[in-house]
Amino acid sequence: MTDAAREPAPREPAPRAAATPRIDVGFSRLSQMVFGYWQAGCLFGLAEAGAFARLATAGSPASQLATELGCDQVALTALLDAGVALGLLTRDDEGRYGNSALAARFLDPASPESLDEWVRTMGQWFGSWSRLGQWLRRPESASDIVGSGTGGADERTFILGMHRYAERTADDVAAVIGLDSSARRLVDVGGGAGTYSLALCRANPGMRAVVLDRPAVLPITRECAALAKLASRVSAEPCDYRSDEFGEGADAVLFSNVMHQESPETVVSMLVRGRRALRDGGTVLIHGHFLDESRTAPVFSTLHNISAMLLWGAGHSYTVADMTGLAETAGLAVERAEQVASAKTTVLACRPVLARGGDPPEPPAVVSRLRPA
Repeated sequence: MTDAAREPAPREPAPRAAATPRIDVGFSRLSQMVFGYWQAGCLFGLAEAGAFARLATAGSPASQLATELGCDQVALTALLDAGVALGLLTRDDEGRYGNSALAARFLDPASPESLDEWVRTMGQWFGSWSRLGQWLRRPESASDIVGSGTGGADERTFILGMHRYAERTADDVAAVIGLDSSARRLVDVGGGAGTYSLALCRANPGMRAVVLDRPAVLPITRECAALAKLASRVSAEPCDYRSDEFGEGADAVLFSNVMHQESPETVVSMLVRGRRALRDGGTVLIHGHFLDESRTAPVFSTLHNISAMLLWGAGHSYTVADMTGLAETAGLAVERAEQVASAKTTVLACRPVLARGGDPPEPPAVVSRLRPA
């Protein structure tokens, strides 16, 4: 054996441990914000095209889907592939696309948990948000959608979308409202599909509710009441809540998720008419998303504030202190403010301090503070 044969083979150099990548958290957070609308846009586009509804029945290749949905095949394929990447769709080895478990649960219109109408409403509002820079300099540029009552969205899609979204926590809201078992009549002002009337009637078997809303909304309200098997207890009547009276003899008058659409002056007017509609001992209830007193939290409420301004013109989000002041101006005292944890909303329960026929002082001091000159 030669000396060379006795020498050990040279060792391969040990691989160097990969350096831990340095993550710039600030840059990542900013990038997520900037690109976030791309993801939302893909979701809205798939929903509006009807892709989730079509794929609920059977998987299909892009060529077939493009023909059935009336889309350009190249454009649709790109959108479908993005949907796979986002976890909204699946694609098998033969190129057939299908709904993911997430889409089957929430985006298939036939699912009992479907949020299809809500997602499509958000998609219809997407255009208004894209005009934010223009609106900052010329708020009147949003006048083409203000006054529609839906923020520019399709009526049925909007009403059912808000209903599907809100009904997930409606029973929790009803529990926090906590109407006495002796309550017999609820007036639900601007109640849309009657989401909270239905929940409150489920919680109070001896109570009836009337939903007041625009005439075009009422068939949807009655449809939802019938589906809930509460048509005999939840009725619907036409009303312009900015000017009409709300009847009389109510145990409770509910304003749920409507005050953010209105100016302080209109809020006071609505609360005055709500007070006039009560029986002795009745309660005015205000439910919605409120800003904290700094007006910089919660994050959702700060964004909801901008949405209210973009979509409703005079509207904006209020703090609990703001709303308490407006209630006092309307002759009401807030006796209780309680959060609904699951909905991230707050319920204010108010009792009259002025007689039903009493008028609030003019001009309202709180209104002047909330509406700068």
